Order: sequence, then C-alpha cells, then structure tokens
Amino acid sequence: MSSNADGRTDRKYPYPQRPWPLSEGGQPYDIRAASQLAFALLCELAGADSAAPPLPPLVEAAIEDIRQNYAGLYGVEELSERLGVSKSHLVRTFTAAVGVPPGRYLTTVRVEAAMRLLLHREYTLDVIASLCGFSGANYLCRVFKKETGQSPAQWRALAGQTARPLSPAESQREQALYI
Repeated sequence: MSSNADGRTDRKYPYPQRPWPLSEGGQPYDIRAASQLAFALLCELAGADSAAPPLPPLVEAAIEDIRQNYAGLYGVEELSERLGVSKSHLVRTFTAAVGVPPGRYLTTVRVEAAMRLLLHREYTLDVIASLCGFSGANYLCRVFKKETGQSPAQWRALAGQTARPLSPAESQREQALYI
C-alpha cells in the first residue's frame, strides 16, 4: 500500500482491474444494492413477478388425472381416451401449456412417487415398481437412473441419511395410497 499526498491509502486489488465500477467520488458502488436493483429490473422486464396464466381446462384435467392415477395409467393414449380427446390434441395442448409432453410428465410423477417410497419405506424394488406404475424393477431402475442420475439403491442410501420421520397425517395418507 502507498500513501497519497492527502494521507489516504490506495489499496491494491488482487485483480488487474476492479471488478466493479467506481462512483463519481472514486468509491466503489454498493455492489449488493446494485445487484438487487439489476435483479428487480430483469424480473420486471421478464414479467417474472406476474401471475402465471391459467392452464387450459384440458391440461388441468390431465394433470389431475395423472397425479391421481399414475400407478394404473397405461400411457398417454389411455389418458386421452379418459379425457375424450385425440392423443395428438392432448400432446399438443399439454406441451404448449406445461412445456413438457404428458408422457414425460407422467414419468416424472412416477419417479417422484418412487422417491417417496424409497425414502420412507423398505419396500423391494419390485413392489415400488408396481405401486408406481412401472412394468418391473428393471424398467424402474433404468428410468430412475435416467431421470435422477442415480440408481434407486444409491438414491435410497443418500436420501436415507437425511430422511425425516413421517408425520401421523403423512403416514396415514401413505397407507391409504399404497397399501
């Protein structure tokens, strides 16, 4: 550090240039405040704080049916028959509204259900596969690894370390759903 004629010390930054601009007085801007302002501006420009548009009734019905019947639902064709529309219309409308096709959404819901069962219970993979709508344990393992990057056994071991016990209401709901 070196001293100026007025007694102030100049700090040498480890960077070749300062990573932020200086204000008119030569002092650094309040980086946190500047960052918050920039974020607020970007959110306003992107409309991130605005409410999401409502989903079309067909998509709402499809999501509800998938969430309630994922274990017994054979696929998108059966879902479209239940909803009384063609498969192509359902896929087109669902993908436009949600951003993923209904078959992918169904797979995600099934994997989430498998995660819940792996986390709180010691069911075998065959039982979990049948409870979640997969054709077998091998298919469950393939899809689970593709979706999460881990095998069900790896995920169970890692998640089991941080698992919390079920509340009485959760336990009762799980028993009603899976047993």
